Amino acid sequence: MDTLEHVVDILRKAKAFSGRVPSEAREKASLAEILRELLPANTESLQPDIIDEPASYEGLLARLAVISNGELSPSDIQINGGRNEKLSLTFTQRQEAYSLHFKHESGTYIDERFFDALQKHCKKKLAGNFLYFAGADSINVVYVPKKAFKRINAEMLSQHSTDALATLVQMGDPYAIPWEAVAPEILEGLTKEGETLATALMKANFPETLNEYGCPRRQGILEALQGMVNVHRENAHGETPSDIAKQKGWDHLLKEMDYGIVKTQPIAAIREREKSDYSYQGDLKVAFERLDKAGLFESIYFDPDAPYQKLHISKTPDFTYGDNTLLISRYRYGGEYIGYQVFSQRRGADGWSVSLFVPAGNVDQLCELIERYCKQGLSA
Repeated sequence: MDTLEHVVDILRKAKAFSGRVPSEAREKASLAEILRELLPANTESLQPDIIDEPASYEGLLARLAVISNGELSPSDIQINGGRNEKLSLTFTQRQEAYSLHFKHESGTYIDERFFDALQKHCKKKLAGNFLYFAGADSINVVYVPKKAFKRINAEMLSQHSTDALATLVQMGDPYAIPWEAVAPEILEGLTKEGETLATALMKANFPETLNEYGCPRRQGILEALQGMVNVHRENAHGETPSDIAKQKGWDHLLKEMDYGIVKTQPIAAIREREKSDYSYQGDLKVAFERLDKAGLFESIYFDPDAPYQKLHISKTPDFTYGDNTLLISRYRYGGEYIGYQVFSQRRGADGWSVSLFVPAGNVDQLCELIERYCKQGLSA
């Protein structure tokens, strides 16, 4: 199910949309653009820098009330300032007084905490709620029934499942995803259809519009995913993103997944490097030294690049990414390094694809995985 089909299904079941899907919606790429085409009367586009003074929030609330099907009908709107940039936006609705409390620390730009406060109010008092999509040049706000609000957040705007994250990636703005808040089991997981984040993107059905740089949408997303998503890993069906690109004749995408030949070095060169500051760090250093002392690496070849971040080895020299190699990379979550992602894969009928997370401090497990790869491969 592509993004448009998913949104239409959610809105129909919430009784927010009926009838035929407008042709314009089929040409849109992002969730915000699709919702604008499907629910034009419930959508408002805002300039981000419209807060000339705190009182600007009074007019902003009134503007958003217009798209709420009359469910939000504030009167006597007043803004009151407090200490530490705290604001209180009070209003009356159906003879009851309400307040939205939030901070404004964004200069002339709308502080997103205003929308958070508004959503909390709607959750308790209204039949619907406001979705907002903040971009560099505009903020799109859409009012939808609560049922649709919950499903869109859970199924399309969440980092709490691989399926939802895959949908979020396909919307076209990977830079807006808080990657450090994505748990490793979600990032390296598979969707219900057995796809990785990258293979799901390759199979996604959406219009190949050009971005502001004249780059096709799918290619632009792949470029943005570099360093965040494993673009070499097979899905549950034995397909890599490169395989799918070749099947579809998308040769222009292959460069986003082909990192070329890794010029390797033998263990002797790595031992010399380890005497300098340009060396493995933390658990990787402890594991490397322990296994090297045991003589494990005499016939192993090393990628010399970025030892601070990774250990990348193969049983053959000058290898390619994602084919019979072992890659152990530091994993950052919640602002700190919490462990290592271990990836190994061998292509072919008797191949394997393994992705595991090892928590920080678990050197024994790192050593066990490295030793198993070097002696027999992780699939055994």
